[in-house]
Amino acid sequence: MDPVAPDAYEGMGRIYDSFYRLGQVRVPTIAAVRGSAVGAGMNMLLATDLRIVASDARLIA
Repeated sequence: MDPVAPDAYEGMGRIYDSFYRLGQVRVPTIAAVRGSAVGAGMNMLLATDLRIVASDARLIA
């Protein structure tokens, strides 16, 4: 399997497209984090308009 083949990244494109679509929602979006937001969860968190985060939450890019 070729790691640089275009179809190897097809699934990732769909994931990142969901972050973009969330950012395009016309009504305000809210994220609440109680626990951890890591990697893609952090991307989703950053795509929202308002973030409510617990004092013991872990945010890791």
